[in-house]
Amino acid sequence: MATNNHALKSKKWPIVATLVTLVAVVIMFALGFWQLERANNKEQRLTQIEQRQQRSQISLQALTTIESDFRDIKFNAGGELLSDQLFLLDNRINKGRVGYEILVPLKTEIGLLMVNMGWVPAGATRQNLPVINLPKGTFSLSGIAAIPDKNPMITETAEVGQSWPVVIQQMDFEVFQSFLNSPVLDFVMLLDEEQELGFARNWQPVVMPPEKHLAYAIQWFGLALACLLVYIFALKKRYSSRHD
Repeated sequence: MATNNHALKSKKWPIVATLVTLVAVVIMFALGFWQLERANNKEQRLTQIEQRQQRSQISLQALTTIESDFRDIKFNAGGELLSDQLFLLDNRINKGRVGYEILVPLKTEIGLLMVNMGWVPAGATRQNLPVINLPKGTFSLSGIAAIPDKNPMITETAEVGQSWPVVIQQMDFEVFQSFLNSPVLDFVMLLDEEQELGFARNWQPVVMPPEKHLAYAIQWFGLALACLLVYIFALKKRYSSRHD
């Protein structure tokens, strides 16, 4: 009887190890396919950017009539630059240095348009904000349309009533409207690099290229395969040793 019990135990399937391996393999394959999807989306976005950059520049009024996605379209807008109401977008990196992107409202005929004027380096401490000198008056500006993503995990620390310039953690149009006490258009102009106004500009709408996502996908698939092979080898060794 003892011999039979030992034989039954030796044939018992390693349920816990099997479940852990199965879950790990499924997760890694899912991450691999997610990276492939990201690579495909980036390729489509790069194609869209290339096509739209070749188009002629349109007016702000014409841009607002487009019902579909109008990111990356070149446009121009004229109005009064409210240079005394600056927003500093925090924690922006340029060539390995930390700094701010300068956002200025442009008062147009159809509402306030937020213009990203470019990047400036941060001071020695958080209290030393950069000194921004922008002219006042009426200007005609050109750039490309951008719709910034809003990260729900970022908590905004700016409070209405504080002095200008205002440091913000992300582009939030509700925050802009609260500070400016006026309707704000729900997209941003990334100021053209050829404009004399502005600061360092090296716009990268696609930060990570598709090739990078493809490499990550291959890594995840490779890890899933390696995990599966280790499990099969261990299972084979387990039953081979017990049979001997």
